[in-house]
Amino acid sequence: MGLKPRARLSHSQIIQLESLNHFQPLEAIGILGYIFEFSRKDNDITILEKGIRISNTINKDALNEYELMIFHYNLANGYSYLQDIKIKLKLYSKIDLNLQDLVQEILNLRLALKYSINSSDKDSVCRILTNLGNLFSRLGRFSESIHYWEKAICLKPDFYEAIGNYGISLLRYSNFVYDYHIKLYFLKLSQVRLNECLATKRGKDNLEDFTISLNYVNDILKQHNPTKQFKFKQISLGRTKGEKNYREWCLKNRFYLNPLNDITEETFAACDSLSLPPMFIYLNKPLINHQLFNQIKQEYVSARYFLYESAINYRTHFSDNRNLLVDTLDYACYSLSIEKLKISFRSCYSILDKISFLLNEYLNLGIHYERVNFKNIWFIYNKNSPTELRSCFSEKHNIAFQGLYWLSRDIYDKEHIDYIDAIEPDAKEIGLIRNHIEHKSFMVVDIGDTNLINDKFTYQISRTDFENKTYKLFKIVRSAIIYLTLGIHIEERKNKKSEHIPVSILFDYKEEYKC
Repeated sequence: MGLKPRARLSHSQIIQLESLNHFQPLEAIGILGYIFEFSRKDNDITILEKGIRISNTINKDALNEYELMIFHYNLANGYSYLQDIKIKLKLYSKIDLNLQDLVQEILNLRLALKYSINSSDKDSVCRILTNLGNLFSRLGRFSESIHYWEKAICLKPDFYEAIGNYGISLLRYSNFVYDYHIKLYFLKLSQVRLNECLATKRGKDNLEDFTISLNYVNDILKQHNPTKQFKFKQISLGRTKGEKNYREWCLKNRFYLNPLNDITEETFAACDSLSLPPMFIYLNKPLINHQLFNQIKQEYVSARYFLYESAINYRTHFSDNRNLLVDTLDYACYSLSIEKLKISFRSCYSILDKISFLLNEYLNLGIHYERVNFKNIWFIYNKNSPTELRSCFSEKHNIAFQGLYWLSRDIYDKEHIDYIDAIEPDAKEIGLIRNHIEHKSFMVVDIGDTNLINDKFTYQISRTDFENKTYKLFKIVRSAIIYLTLGIHIEERKNKKSEHIPVSILFDYKEEYKC
């Protein structure tokens, strides 16, 4: 990424280095990038692992934000190349607890993005965003990958790598969408993106992949009538100004439980149309999965509205009047609005646990209901320690369930931290916030320090920071619900119809019953 070691160092001198702490920051980072690149070309795993090892000798405290961005980007590439070489050498057989190279790639790309906020180097930032999009798509986190490509394209509208990979991912995403019309809409947008990419006449290295994908999309669309299938009818956002503002907010933040809202903010995406896919059930079993999914959707939709009300309304509510509180001189905020924000935050964790209950039931995992939570359903345990991922999450036959597993790695859980690292840089802080809201002292403030105070008894945070973290958690939960339905759809396609009865007898819940 643009940084090169000084010419005074020969190739042989570079590969013999045991430390980088005596080089200037940019030179040390350039040397590291050089080591990774020639190791990749030579498939030299020994030098590559050495490069990763000596990366720890760079004094990161001496680096500015731009240097940290480049450092973490180069290190992420190093871990990516290491995985490629190990795959060639057949050192990996499946995704398991020991696949730390992938975890480190994700972490370093996210750290590179974190330090890119103030960077004017658009090319570098776009590469980071594109790599994150590619990685998330490969892990089955289709919904979240779109965010990275769109940010890259917004930053540089002609950045062909983001445009082309976005098009390929839409094609992959469409394979698992079970609504026919939405599937075709995804394919049409994939066609548009791939044509845009090839029109830039760049990217000779990836030209073949983009061309093959475009030809495949064209072949599929030829089987349908494209002039009719993609004209979704725009729908009303409501009768009142309040309802319209709320639905516009949902669209803008991509908060609707609808795959269309991943790729558009048009009004036809302004509905929570996501449901469990067509399923086959046993006659003698209750509709537990559908009952749970109804609860998941309703809790999400209600918590989303509380979040909206908290975000737009800072005025004192009449219910807060005549509530005698003591001024503790710490600038703490107390109000119904703050409590709605806290309820929204807490609801996210409740929804994640309900998703794990549904998975436990649907996949017959056999975990006792008192032990089911979103952090422990993924593994086979031996004496309370996980030994391996369950095959339904580690094998490649269900990419959406894999995506759900990798999403779970963004959630911090202190009970599992000894052997399962969170791969979201903010995960630990979000986990601490939840713990303090549930069990300890949690304080939203207008002025003053943030983080733990009072001997770690109180967690203090600004309202803006708390809102931002709640928004991030909502996006995680929304994606989890989408991956849940896609994963079930993949499983249902494998079921033998002769052993089940279709659930086509179910009707939609009538609006007038919602009171």
